[in-house]
Amino acid sequence: MLLRLLRYSVPFVFVAMVTVPLLVVNPPSEPRMTHDGSVSMGHEEFGTRRLTVQVGSSIVLRNTSHWLHVIVPGVEAHPETQPGLPSLGRRNAHISETGDVFRYGPFDTPGHYRLTCSLHPEMNLTVDVVPRTTPLATRTGGR
Repeated sequence: MLLRLLRYSVPFVFVAMVTVPLLVVNPPSEPRMTHDGSVSMGHEEFGTRRLTVQVGSSIVLRNTSHWLHVIVPGVEAHPETQPGLPSLGRRNAHISETGDVFRYGPFDTPGHYRLTCSLHPEMNLTVDVVPRTTPLATRTGGR
């Protein structure tokens, strides 16, 4: 009797051990704009598509997803050279794993700069850099 009970219950216990953590433990990876001006990165999108900063400012990119991102200058996963854009480090790319917080900048030249994830073509962020004399009304989200 005990053997029969064990024989039929083991598969159910195994399935529960595998599926329950996947359904309960993983928090949602939806991107969000945080109050400190940082931009989150979800599975396939930034928390905002457009951000305005003043000359001399930096931005903070936070990987709040469970996915790897490779941030490069460009659009739709295609790297491009953009004069005036700060370097992203070696090979002008930043590898961002889950929980990574990356301060990027400072942006010293006014202009419109584009960042993308080379692994997720739909991840695109435009950083509008304005002179210090230009007041910043609000950050734009442009979804």
